[in-house]
Amino acid sequence: MRGCLDGQALRRAFMIAAIVGPILTVINQWEAVTGPASFSLLKAGLSAAVPFCVSLSSCFLMLYKQCAEADHF
Repeated sequence: MRGCLDGQALRRAFMIAAIVGPILTVINQWEAVTGPASFSLLKAGLSAAVPFCVSLSSCFLMLYKQCAEADHF
């Protein structure tokens, strides 16, 4: 897990969240962006948190798989 919490993995997760988060926010809150519906900061925050968590979890799974394969050889 430490490998996923290093600077490079966190930087990559933040970059992914910075790109994908606003796209998901616009998709999920289209009515609020273009019309009279109210904008939800909670939904916007979750729209950025999801890609961040997915990025870190995929890093963890990749490292876990590499460790498991290394133990078998």
